[in-house]
Amino acid sequence: MGKLVTKYLVAKDGNVASCVAELDGARVYNVDDLKEVVAANKEDRATKAMDAQGVITEESKQFEAWMDSLETVPTIKKSKEYS
Repeated sequence: MGKLVTKYLVAKDGNVASCVAELDGARVYNVDDLKEVVAANKEDRATKAMDAQGVITEESKQFEAWMDSLETVPTIKKSKEYS
């Protein structure tokens, strides 16, 4: 039994005969196909970047709240000493 080999061919429109796409293991893509893939990937990355920005914003707020709490701990300790 032979090993299945997949071949990818990227070409400008009209540079490849249509029969090439019919060959077993051959996949033919043109430049427009790749442009669509690039556009979809860019959109996906932009969405994920916005999601990441939301996470960063929330984590920054929590970190700042924690930092603020560190400043109040000595005050609380001193007030307990005077009680």
